[in-house]
Amino acid sequence: FFSCTHDLMMADRGVSVVVQPHLFSRLLYANPVCMLTCCSDDGTVCTLMTISWITAINNHGLFFVSMNTKRSTAGVLMSKEVKTFVLSVPVKGMEELLKKIGKCSSTDTNKFDQFGIECCRPGWTPLSEAEQTMLNRCVSRSAPDDDGQPTIQTCPPNLPTVAVVSSTAGSSSVTSDSPHGITPAQSITFAQSSNQCDPSVVPWERDLEPCASEEFQPSDSHGTAQVNKDIPAQGQRRSAHKKQKVCDATDSMQSGVVAISDCVAHLVCIVDRVLDDSDGHLQLKCRVTSAHVRKGYWTGNTFKPTAADLPPYLTFFGGGEFGVAQPL
Repeated sequence: FFSCTHDLMMADRGVSVVVQPHLFSRLLYANPVCMLTCCSDDGTVCTLMTISWITAINNHGLFFVSMNTKRSTAGVLMSKEVKTFVLSVPVKGMEELLKKIGKCSSTDTNKFDQFGIECCRPGWTPLSEAEQTMLNRCVSRSAPDDDGQPTIQTCPPNLPTVAVVSSTAGSSSVTSDSPHGITPAQSITFAQSSNQCDPSVVPWERDLEPCASEEFQPSDSHGTAQVNKDIPAQGQRRSAHKKQKVCDATDSMQSGVVAISDCVAHLVCIVDRVLDDSDGHLQLKCRVTSAHVRKGYWTGNTFKPTAADLPPYLTFFGGGEFGVAQPL
């Protein structure tokens, strides 16, 4: 099925729609299964996982994510100075690929290469040769999945850095024995803070600086990740260069983000706030900073297939069972 519909879906490979900020959340209304990619600031790590615990909380791209703290992606994302990641939305016919991503347990397998996963910049712009080289160097490690959200893709920490990936300076270094300072046996705890993001600021106009309660530091000597409260006060802005790195999807690898080519929507996102780590899961308040959709999946204000021969995107029932989201 997928081989036929894939050709139809990709026939307009160069045609995509830039979604306007007031419609960002339309891409998440139906809680689609997503492929989440995240690259480290130093360019040595690119992770891949599937995730379905995503819920929009307003009309302008704010959403909640729940992510298992055992996942390698959690360590990579929380170690980033600007906590960017990409959600790519797969469609019917890609279920087996999603399962394989989670079931792969080899410690020396490159999942992108092993499963023929083609990557691009958000918006389907091709990766540069240097960017593709970075992905080709990645090898994977697997962890048991106890929550129905298969994951993960990591690189060994001693791989050479590809300069094009990120020019971010002053990134926090990881000091524990784990490549990212977090091991499956460890938990992540966060200090409580009364600081709040200014609700009067429109989400996409708000400064990309997280609130003081959001800054995450790698593990201490006891293997517990800590919150750093000693960051600029609310309203103090980062440099224009750092903000541009997040907002400009065409310069995506300098923001440490890559997308999946065969998916029908790309959402560049940032963590606004780490709320909790209850029950071994990071509770993240995030927002979309830019989004692209295949033309055949955008009506002008809703995210759905516009033709009967286009495969719908997926939802997840648990226990390895997928469903589809399609209009009545």
